[in-house]
Amino acid sequence: MDKALNMKWKFMECWGDVEKSNMLIYVANILDPRSRTDLMENYFMNMYKHEYTDDGEKLWKKKAEFVIAAIYELFNEYVGMAGGSQQKANFQSSGYKQYLYEDTSHLGLFMKHEVGFGGNVDCKTEIDIYLNEDSIEDFAGFDILLWWKYNSARYPILSKMAKDVLAIPVLVTPPESAYSTSGGNLLDDFRSSSSPSKVEALVCTQDWISKSSKKTNVVKGSIDLDKFVKGMCKHMKGTTV
Repeated sequence: MDKALNMKWKFMECWGDVEKSNMLIYVANILDPRSRTDLMENYFMNMYKHEYTDDGEKLWKKKAEFVIAAIYELFNEYVGMAGGSQQKANFQSSGYKQYLYEDTSHLGLFMKHEVGFGGNVDCKTEIDIYLNEDSIEDFAGFDILLWWKYNSARYPILSKMAKDVLAIPVLVTPPESAYSTSGGNLLDDFRSSSSPSKVEALVCTQDWISKSSKKTNVVKGSIDLDKFVKGMCKHMKGTTV
């Protein structure tokens, strides 16, 4: 029972309430040209298909709106960093918001090129154009970073954003397990790419920071890395000449 609850907690931590989860999970998925917003919409449709807001609006649409608005905001951050005459995107007047609330059928949601985002294509920003295009066909050996490299001329700002987001490594092992020295949770060549010297350093550090009043046992407990690093930095500042 406890394991099942822990698994549910882990799931909700990543895929629970979108407002409390890591938004980069959704951003990375939408920046995949093979799916764009399709998978996100399908996920929210199934997750909240029988739920409505206080205004009577379908809840999944509010969730999708929250995610896309966040992507627009992130895109504008990159526009600001790039400078120049690049136009910032406005989600409130975007075609995606119009299409999201105007066409309620499943067919319309998965045929954006038929529904259309409205307006003049020349007036759209990169993010508008990208979201309005069809998803590409998947194939063996597809390299998403290579795709963005080839399309960087069409999406100069969006491609920079995509490369930053998609380059973030995914940690499949929870940090509390990966950096634990308890029993079978020690890192090995089959569970992590961490070098043997790093594993040895973690085990030794566990031994060093153990309280002297207790018997040293390197296979119990876990390292509070944040506390350890802060302590080291404070010590180094105090000894700086």
